[in-house]
Amino acid sequence: MFYTTKSFFKDIEEARDCIRQIAATLNPYKAVIKQKRVDIVVGNDNDYDLLTKGLVGMKNVKWIGIEKEEMWLNQENK
Repeated sequence: MFYTTKSFFKDIEEARDCIRQIAATLNPYKAVIKQKRVDIVVGNDNDYDLLTKGLVGMKNVKWIGIEKEEMWLNQENK
């Protein structure tokens, strides 16, 4: 499963808010999921860096991964 975002984050807290919102929407009961099930696909390097840094230290988000759009498209075409 994937989730795309077209945002331009200003800082790590804004990126973490996005991750929290996605996590609350897709996992409202906060079940523990240990395998990566969802990828957030971003279109620019700044958002990729901020989201990747934002995941560090967050609890119960191991099931969320971050992918760049061009890398994700290459994987889909294989």
